[in-house]
Amino acid sequence: MSEQDSTAMPERQSAPTDTDRLTAVSVPPVSPDDLPYPVLRLSPAGDILYLNPAAEQWLKNLPDDGSEPLCLPSGWADTLETAVRQNQPVTLEWRWNQRVYTCRFVPTAQYVDVFAFDITEYKAQKESLAQLSRIEQLLVDQHRRLEALQPAEAGADGVASPQQVLDLLAERTATVLDVQTVAVYEWDRSADRLAPLLVYHHGSMSPVSEDAPLSRVGQPQARQALSGRRPVQYQTDEETFLLLPMNHQGRLVGLTILQTARRRFDDYEVGLAQLLTDQITGAYENARLYDEVHQRIDELTVLYTISQVITSTLNLEEMLSIITDLTTRLLNVAATSVVLYDETRTGLYYAAASGKGASYILGKKLERGQGITGWVIEHGEPVIVQDVRQDPRFYDRFDHASGFETRSILCVPLQTKGRIIGAVAALNKQNGTPRFDEQDLRLLTSLAASAAIAIENARLYERAKRETAERMRTQMELEINRQYSRIYAQHVEALEILHEVGLKLMENLDTASVLRLIGQAVSDLLPESAGCAMFFFTEPQWLLPPVYTQPANIVINGNAEAIKAAARQVAEKGEARYIRDITAEAGKSAPAVFRSLLLAPLVDRQAGPGFGALSVFSPQVDAFNESQQYILSILANQAAVALRKASFFEQRAQQHEQEKQAIRNLFQRYVSPAVVERLVQDRAQLKLGGERQEVTVLFADIRGFTAYSENLPPEMLVEVLNRYFTMAVEPILAEDGTLDKFMGDAVMAFFNAPLPQDDHTLRAVRAALAMQNAIIQYNLSETTHHPMSFGIGIHVGPAVVGNIGTSQQMNFTAIGDTVNVAKRLQENARGGQILLSQAAYEAVREIAVVKPLGRMTVKGRTAAVQVYSLVGLMEEVI
Repeated sequence: MSEQDSTAMPERQSAPTDTDRLTAVSVPPVSPDDLPYPVLRLSPAGDILYLNPAAEQWLKNLPDDGSEPLCLPSGWADTLETAVRQNQPVTLEWRWNQRVYTCRFVPTAQYVDVFAFDITEYKAQKESLAQLSRIEQLLVDQHRRLEALQPAEAGADGVASPQQVLDLLAERTATVLDVQTVAVYEWDRSADRLAPLLVYHHGSMSPVSEDAPLSRVGQPQARQALSGRRPVQYQTDEETFLLLPMNHQGRLVGLTILQTARRRFDDYEVGLAQLLTDQITGAYENARLYDEVHQRIDELTVLYTISQVITSTLNLEEMLSIITDLTTRLLNVAATSVVLYDETRTGLYYAAASGKGASYILGKKLERGQGITGWVIEHGEPVIVQDVRQDPRFYDRFDHASGFETRSILCVPLQTKGRIIGAVAALNKQNGTPRFDEQDLRLLTSLAASAAIAIENARLYERAKRETAERMRTQMELEINRQYSRIYAQHVEALEILHEVGLKLMENLDTASVLRLIGQAVSDLLPESAGCAMFFFTEPQWLLPPVYTQPANIVINGNAEAIKAAARQVAEKGEARYIRDITAEAGKSAPAVFRSLLLAPLVDRQAGPGFGALSVFSPQVDAFNESQQYILSILANQAAVALRKASFFEQRAQQHEQEKQAIRNLFQRYVSPAVVERLVQDRAQLKLGGERQEVTVLFADIRGFTAYSENLPPEMLVEVLNRYFTMAVEPILAEDGTLDKFMGDAVMAFFNAPLPQDDHTLRAVRAALAMQNAIIQYNLSETTHHPMSFGIGIHVGPAVVGNIGTSQQMNFTAIGDTVNVAKRLQENARGGQILLSQAAYEAVREIAVVKPLGRMTVKGRTAAVQVYSLVGLMEEVI
């Protein structure tokens, strides 16, 4: 065997090429040492390179006649040259030591093998040429078979995978042994079964079917071949099967089945078949091992790259995105997701996702143990599910919502330091590889191991960053507190003054008083200042004239734009400012009293942005310090709240006064002043708009006034009408009734609104009696005019009472059927008569003296109304 036939695998640093694979998976050839006939190996120049044992034994048995051990026949060189030139086998008859041989010259790339077959006996018996032809054909067939045993690279250009090696060798086996079918099966030890690798049938690869050789031979014969580790021949009436165990380095690899329709295989064919099977096994195992090694190298290279990438950042979100993208590309899947425990480890959430629906699922929560991913996290075991619809653990709610259809899933836990932190899941293999396999599992498991460490490191980093920030914030707060404490210790008196000023400011609701208190506080807190001023801003950010509190004669002239701009900036930013020399900012001469300034914003934090600035000033440059700035800021905060509150209460007071005046203006025309004041003091009783309630309505009409007025001039008519209206209105208002309106020589009033009155009907009755008594007394005292009287109607019932009208003109009035009935009763009353409806009588029957008048038909009602004439009230009640 030459060095080129070696099966040693070369070390590699880069991806293997097809040539590399061929070198690595070379099929070990059958050595000439194993052949029973002489074999000589010559160089192309004719030098003897090798003799097999049969040839050596043959030479030892030759007669010792002094002849050369090996004499080359005439024509040897020409035949050798022809075989090398044409690169194909050439046959030559060779006579040597009284023996006749048929020699087959078989050229290869580096040498020429000569196979010698002794045909002396045939020649001695002078067999027919046909018999010699058959011998020649036998030699050709055997050599053809021997050619098949040469290294695979001699005729397998382009073979690069274990499956391709099997295909090539199966084809050669079928050719060499002249069989119809070659089937190769792999032994699955874990499942205790034979798994089909290929079926070569009638010159082409065929899919494994139920009538495949294994199913036709039967399991007993297959197990016999496997357990005995030797060939088993099984024959039926129509065909013969040869079962050949596949062994590699003492390990059972599988089974090769040859099928032919001819006679049984002879011993030579069985031996040759087993030899070919061993070649197939060695080639397949070498190729598979080579692929596995280089595949592992590729995986490790990828995983190293992944490890480098995912550890290149400590940003958790960025890292998770890298993990999902790499997993998607590495496993060739449609989508990838990473699910992690939340901070409390009570629930799960989707921390990262790629593929369709990723934006929807990101951040969604899962219960512990929910879905296949939740199960993996809960149990700490990886799973491969080829069809999720058949798995009861599958949780499909997110599929329905996102539009992504999960078909298969490979899920691996993320585990670090013995603690599970989540899981990574790959969904739906793509591009013709619908099923996940062990290689995918191994690859994702390795990736998950690196990813888990990186995720945990990122989380620790973020936690450390938060804790560092928290410590810094705490330290900053402590430092601020220390500074405040130091300032407080240094300015106890100032803080006491601020406290007292704050209390006074909170108690004071007058703006002018607040301003005076602030000026006095500045004088007490900052005696070195020359005075203070307050700047107020209103929309749209116009500077109002400053308010001077101390001293009163200080003014800001029109050239102090820098001061105004600084005050506006302080108010807008809400930050105090110390200007050591305003002239440096003004760019021109500033007022003499303004050189250094402290400005603090007037900001009520609960009411919105700053609305002004408080400033203290000095004619000296750099007259103040930061501690004084701090004190002024506190005072400004107190002042801002106090000014806001004072302004608010002043506005509320003004608003209340306007509301009171509006009520007075509205009701003083209708009700007595006492009722008006009660409404003003208790506005909750006043309900604007229409409201349905029970009222007593009184209508009074001056009887005889129409005829009397015909002969009066207008001036006297108005005077007389006002006199009679006064006699009607005064009793109504005296009983706290509400005067609704004057209608010609009639007046309308109602009781129990706007303020409730428990005895509203009695009040109306007393007012009616007082009206009649007033006009009687007037008629007795004035004998110069035509005597007149009132006709009055009173009814009780529901009505809509309130401000009724338009936004420009409204009246407080009552409307409804109750008003109509009272009006109709008044129209039917005679002069001096007071008519009560049944409802009005029922309200005062205990104290009223009445005269029933029977039922009366009134306008607007289909049914007659029971009417009573009021005579008076019982003496004891009155």
